Amino acid sequence: MGFVEILKTFNAGDIGIIKSILDGEGIEYYVRGENFNLVEPLVQPVTFFIREQDRQTVMDLLDGLNIQFIGLS
Repeated sequence: MGFVEILKTFNAGDIGIIKSILDGEGIEYYVRGENFNLVEPLVQPVTFFIREQDRQTVMDLLDGLNIQFIGLS
């Protein structure tokens, strides 16, 4: 199965938390835009992608965290 977008965020601290959680659970992911999300005028959120089969697990792991993200899908 391929990768699917799970969420977007602008918050650098939350990026670290999310990566730590995914790494700790051994969930394969990739991040797009991590090194470019604060370059103006092209400010774009960092986007996390995970394997489709891990969607529910990731949603459960991130549910209830006090993090700022766009669209947990």
